Amino acid sequence: MMYKQVIVTLVLVVYGIYSYAQNSNKNYIEMRNEGISHMKKGEFSVADKKFKGANGFVENTYEESEITRLRKQLSDSIYKAFNRGVGLAQNAKSIKEYSSAVEELKKLIPTDNLNVSQVYRWLGYCYEHLNEPFAAIDYYNEGVKHNEACSAIMLTSLLKKYKNVSDDSIRHLYNIAYRCYKQSGTNEDKYQMATLLITNKVSSNEDPINILQQLSDNNYADAQFYLGLLFFHGEKVTKDESKGLRLINLAKENGCDNAKRWLLERNEELKKRNYIYR
Repeated sequence: MMYKQVIVTLVLVVYGIYSYAQNSNKNYIEMRNEGISHMKKGEFSVADKKFKGANGFVENTYEESEITRLRKQLSDSIYKAFNRGVGLAQNAKSIKEYSSAVEELKKLIPTDNLNVSQVYRWLGYCYEHLNEPFAAIDYYNEGVKHNEACSAIMLTSLLKKYKNVSDDSIRHLYNIAYRCYKQSGTNEDKYQMATLLITNKVSSNEDPINILQQLSDNNYADAQFYLGLLFFHGEKVTKDESKGLRLINLAKENGCDNAKRWLLERNEELKKRNYIYR
């Protein structure tokens, strides 16, 4: 009798494990398939949630490998959509084209965990060009919440124009942008830091001329041009027109369009003054 009870108990345990495995596997397959379907439709946020859910039902190395591959595919699809949207926004010349960019970029919201926070900035940019400033302000605000420096800069000009905001609020936005640029540490962002400091939009112990000089020494063309202008006009530094022209010419040689334009516009004047660059 005892022996039969043990057998029955074992059978029930094995059946319970099997039933759980079957249901669990069924849940994995169902959520995986739903995720794939939403990904194909461009519903990236929903697809991300489904794949996360499916990940909770993974039971073996095959499923683990599969869901990792699918999430990587989703991430690639998101970045492709982001690049398409940005490309449309950058090249748009009509209301229809800006609207198409908005439609493409909105597919990416709210997939912030997949590092596309810049989407808010580009949506703001599109709405600016669609002459919908308050929608642009809303999206730039979202960009600021996600530490997107350009959103903070763009937002300042719109707030000044369309909303009654205090100088402290504007300065706060510039400080957010400055912190974002500093955290990034790229040459472009260091350059943006220097411009904020030189134009007195933020306060810091850092020397903007030193930042520009370091960038210039590394052949960063925009910094060479800006630093050249400062020396040429004697702003923030001791005036030295020859040094300024030398830097502006270096900027031109390194591909700075603004430097090329500046020199072309003053070509005759500079010839008459017979400048020697040192």
